[in-house]
Amino acid sequence: MSDSLARFRILLVGRGNAGKTTILQKLCSETDMPIVRNRAGKVVSVVNLDPTSSRGVHDIEYEITYPSSPRFVFHDSCGLESGSDAEMQKIAEFISRRRDLGTEQGLHTIWICIPLDDNRPASRLFELTTGDVAVVFVFTKYDAIEKLSFNALRNQGRSIREAGSNAPEHAECAFRAQWLPFLKAPNPPPPPPAYVRLKDLNKPEGQCDELTQCTVEVLAHNKPLQQRFVMAMEYRLEMRIQHAMPQAVEHLLKAVIYKGDKIRKELVKHVLLWMPHVHEPDGAPPETVRQFVDALQSPTPIRLFQELLQVIAGCAIVADHCFWIIERHKNPRGNMKTEPEEVQIALRLAIQAYQSQRQEALLEAIVQEFPEADVVSLSLSERLTISHAWETGEFSADALDPSNARDKRVLELGTKLIALVKEYRLPKEVQSASHERSDATN
Repeated sequence: MSDSLARFRILLVGRGNAGKTTILQKLCSETDMPIVRNRAGKVVSVVNLDPTSSRGVHDIEYEITYPSSPRFVFHDSCGLESGSDAEMQKIAEFISRRRDLGTEQGLHTIWICIPLDDNRPASRLFELTTGDVAVVFVFTKYDAIEKLSFNALRNQGRSIREAGSNAPEHAECAFRAQWLPFLKAPNPPPPPPAYVRLKDLNKPEGQCDELTQCTVEVLAHNKPLQQRFVMAMEYRLEMRIQHAMPQAVEHLLKAVIYKGDKIRKELVKHVLLWMPHVHEPDGAPPETVRQFVDALQSPTPIRLFQELLQVIAGCAIVADHCFWIIERHKNPRGNMKTEPEEVQIALRLAIQAYQSQRQEALLEAIVQEFPEADVVSLSLSERLTISHAWETGEFSADALDPSNARDKRVLELGTKLIALVKEYRLPKEVQSASHERSDATN
């Protein structure tokens, strides 16, 4: 595929040992050190990112990337050990400069990392001038507060079992008392800042899913940036599917006429917008869309609306399987360039697996989940209303109101389709078999 990637740029602000590197490794599914480039684009030694290295060696302008997630570009605030005026000013100037560089080179989100096992004052981090850039406060090492709460309860004479049971509530109260006043103060940037608490990141099972979901939510006001962030998470296909289904359903419901292949093509395009591994940066080429439309035709008679729901769900399943076939062809570092021909081979294998393993069962499930009453109850006037709202930008799948009958329909259909996609995704053993068939064809 093309090397022209829609990158997402994040600034991490915080002291050394705040868990910033660990967060990036979890986000990018990476264990190795990152690639760091200076202002001239030249690779520099990653040792300069070590918090024990001499201060001032690293530059906030340096770009940090991981081969496994090339769409992410990170910048590090380089410590903030003292929180001095000079350090804060340096970060504020970087934010201001990047705001004026446009979407490709501009700053998209700021993660302010505060370790909860550090007793040094962190109030100045809440005074940082960020303008209109989305901000998430990331409280790392939350397990440190839980451990202190457990010890405090034990010192009060509680049993080990009782202290363990009450420690989470005790930690919650302690956290709120110490940190919520800063979050509610007038200093943080509007709107009220979002925050997450992360723990156990030093363990294999520790993840930062709360952070990724929170970032998606704070970007809800800017749909292009939100989509750019989701697509940058190449290994988080579940999140892409979660966004693709409601938006495709929304488009389906706003369509006034369902006849012909036009609506099928439009639905495929809407799903593939969230699956950049199967198309170029400017969208899926017509031949790829045609390939999906032909593959997702129902082999048995079925009501048209139900067939179109199968097109949405089936497109996501095929794209998901195609991704994993591509991944199995990459080297362990994950940085082997994927050529269009290789994507086409993977796509053909994914379609074959879907048609032979899943399509009929998925169609039966859709017929059961979406009976005729659910299909025909959307009136022409409702479709026209949705169509108008779509065209004027007043209707968004991320801002649905469950109390509104129209929005409730989108939520219901989207949620059901997400569940069906998860249920009928091709398992890993089938993916392995597909890989073997691919080797045999080469």
